[in-house]
Amino acid sequence: MRNESTRGKKRLGMLLGAMLLVTTTAAGCSGNNGNNDAQQAQNSGTTQNANTALPEGDMSTWPDAEFSVMLPYPDTQVAAEDAPIVKQVYDKTKVHVKLEVPPSNVDEKLNIMLASGEYPDAIVITNPAMAQKFIDAGHVIPLDDLLNKYGGQIKENLNDVWNQLKSPDGKIYRIPSGYIMPGAERMLETGLSFQFLTNVLEEKGWYKPQTFDDTTALLKEVKEKHPNYIPMSLALGAEGFFQNMIKTLAGAEGVRVLGDYVWTTDDKLIYKYKDPGIRNALQWVNRLYQQGLIDKESAVQNMDGLKAKMASEKVFSSIGHWFDNMYEANSIFTQDKKPFRFKYFVLKADPSIAKTTYNEYGANYDSGVYVTKKMKDPARFMQFVNYLNTQEGNLLQKGVINYDGEDKEGYDYYVVDEDGKKYLRSTTFQVNGWQNDELFATKRGYNTFGNFTFSTDMNDHPSFTYLLSRKELDFSMWYDDEQKRANAGFGESGTDWIEEGRSNGWDSSAISGLNFKPESDEFIAATKVNQFAYNTVVKLLLSASDAEFDKGYDDFLKKADDMGIGKAESAMNKLYEERKANWK
Repeated sequence: MRNESTRGKKRLGMLLGAMLLVTTTAAGCSGNNGNNDAQQAQNSGTTQNANTALPEGDMSTWPDAEFSVMLPYPDTQVAAEDAPIVKQVYDKTKVHVKLEVPPSNVDEKLNIMLASGEYPDAIVITNPAMAQKFIDAGHVIPLDDLLNKYGGQIKENLNDVWNQLKSPDGKIYRIPSGYIMPGAERMLETGLSFQFLTNVLEEKGWYKPQTFDDTTALLKEVKEKHPNYIPMSLALGAEGFFQNMIKTLAGAEGVRVLGDYVWTTDDKLIYKYKDPGIRNALQWVNRLYQQGLIDKESAVQNMDGLKAKMASEKVFSSIGHWFDNMYEANSIFTQDKKPFRFKYFVLKADPSIAKTTYNEYGANYDSGVYVTKKMKDPARFMQFVNYLNTQEGNLLQKGVINYDGEDKEGYDYYVVDEDGKKYLRSTTFQVNGWQNDELFATKRGYNTFGNFTFSTDMNDHPSFTYLLSRKELDFSMWYDDEQKRANAGFGESGTDWIEEGRSNGWDSSAISGLNFKPESDEFIAATKVNQFAYNTVVKLLLSASDAEFDKGYDDFLKKADDMGIGKAESAMNKLYEERKANWK
């Protein structure tokens, strides 16, 4: 269903600190004794020597191995091999993972790999349609035998939803990435949001905008009384920002959007730009532009330009994912001891919206690690990944933990007793690190192996030995003194950020992962329409009048139908109906 690449979320320490633990462990790997496996090598089509006995016992005694893995997140900062968390994973497993990241468009990089036949040992793919291209071209191998023999913990974690990993041909090609274990308590963070500088809001008596109309009035006031600020700045020159803005606007309208489609209340899928709520929200943005409230450079501005303006105190507000937009600015403000911060809010388009939909979450496991036919030792790789999905392996790759109950320097977490149970709590060292160093996560090696294991969007599960400390649910523990002062001004003594996320969340499992066969008429039409839509909608946001916007929008929808989006929409609904029948 997703025809654009979806980015993995960047998270603060409180999400990375959601230690997601399972109790079943074994020496080395769960369910794996490392037997001689000639048949596996033959079935997987790999070049592994069928006569080579696989290692057994403690993984720390095994020979060194290195695997190259491409991530789908452009410009991701990669930790060094001697980062504390990376090093402790290597010490236990003797595996080096060489992470590769594309410089820009992920699908473009993947298409180059398809054409050239040059690719790494494994690829994390979030776009199901792109994954299907690799399957059809024979560039990735089926994993059924490997998972049966060396993926015991992964299979146990997924349990009764295991069959959702299967492709249309009945085979499994991906190791699920960031999956949800059935029965887990979800931890949802509201990332998509509207961001504002607190100094102006403080001047207005800690004013909290709640609707689009509130925001319009606020931006007008900023333009009149604070000419040193651009009321709102956007980075529409970056397609990633544009897509996040669309999802944010949809969230404010209470529209359930996933990829190219909106899931309507009458259980249909419609092309997202046909939805009246999304159209209304886009027209609101255009009206801000008409009134001179949006940065004139927004149409061509990239993320670096936006973040530079926010950090240099030139911008009052923006739209999108708060971490992407405002985190670097707040880090600089903290270092410089500025008496203000950017703060995010989750608005309703208007008071009539019953429930906002900022947090889409699902358990259809459409994102995954695909093992390419270039992989020379797929069994060792599966053993390594399976280990990361055990309790011990998951703990190891999430942080450096002090089990003695002391809040020590150099550790990320420590074990505490709360109400007779064992909990994990973030150390002062970690909290200070996140507050004072924007590269702290990279230097520590946080989430280096996160794509190989289950999601940080969950906390409690019946099998967990350690739970996240209840005190970690108070978002304020991550705030510096200025942020705490601002929160107190807004009447917030501490925010239960999980409840905030849940109240704005919706489950997309039923529609997640639906996609067309690559090179099908529907796939080609949707790809062309998506690029046309991006270029056209950005221009529509610069319309000089409501009449110009309305005419341009109507012409855009007609052109999209002429290009085949209506047929794609019908085909997508057919896929959805077939899935519902199959899942029953």
